[in-house]
Amino acid sequence: MSEVEVKRLSSVKGKTLQRVLSVAWNANGSLLASASMDMGIKLWSVGRTGQTREVRELKGHRNPVEQVRWARSDSNKLVSASEDKTVKLWDTRAGRCANTWDTAGPNLNLAFHPNETQIAVGDRDDLVSLIDLRQGGIVDSVNFHSLADAQINQMSWNPDGTHLFLTAGMSSVGRGGIKVLDTSGGKLERVAALDAHTANCLALQFSPDGAWFALGSTDALLSLWDARELCTVQTFTLSETQLRSASFSGDGRFIAYGSLDRSIAVVEVPSGRKITMVDCSMVDGINAVAWHPVEPILAFCGEEPKGTRGGFVRVIGANFV
Repeated sequence: MSEVEVKRLSSVKGKTLQRVLSVAWNANGSLLASASMDMGIKLWSVGRTGQTREVRELKGHRNPVEQVRWARSDSNKLVSASEDKTVKLWDTRAGRCANTWDTAGPNLNLAFHPNETQIAVGDRDDLVSLIDLRQGGIVDSVNFHSLADAQINQMSWNPDGTHLFLTAGMSSVGRGGIKVLDTSGGKLERVAALDAHTANCLALQFSPDGAWFALGSTDALLSLWDARELCTVQTFTLSETQLRSASFSGDGRFIAYGSLDRSIAVVEVPSGRKITMVDCSMVDGINAVAWHPVEPILAFCGEEPKGTRGGFVRVIGANFV
């Protein structure tokens, strides 16, 4: 596997697309969801040969939708977090909102528990709230700004659902790190706080088998961590600016990560060998990247150059030979 061929499969653009903030594949890879500044969530079907079509638009939010996340086992269940101070649960097959929860502030990030019993959501004031779907509402909240002078940027449960991980920046010490929480008792119980980078940590992604997680920072570095030992095993230095998003391939062999230098790097795990750099100089910024769960297909989103077409979703295929 000494060479890589990258081909652009499809580009999804349109007058209704504003700056696109989040993309995510459902569990079986049949749908790609995108969330944007236009308050909508679009569902796309992407074929193996690159045919892409809009399947449905989910409407109901009153402000920009910052993030979308799919259920791990149900390919028709999606959650969204919006600046309208709500979190919504969607039945994408029916195209309707199944539940809405009001939150204290404009929401920026969220995570869906692997067994679909809990949703974690964070807002602009770094208030992290835990929604219990069995109890039907918010059961606990922690303000990390007032408690730990921490800016919360991304969140994810590890694949077995035992702990919730948060990426953070600590302005008082000029460093970035990880907060680890136990939510098994219906509370946000803090169990660990780890220093990780010399600047704010943004991106967070677990490998499918839970052995690793990747952490991206505004210091332009991506670090690979042993998820069991909670220690760094590799650092990648292929970017020149802050890293906003990272994603493991479906088989866990590769990590793709996007940065503000208008490129996407693909590296091998855990060796760190560079596989390729995807040229994204045609756009202004990359907000999120997401590997298809089965196929060697990568989706990414962001914004077109200022004064042009607004936001974009692009899909590329990679053949590793």
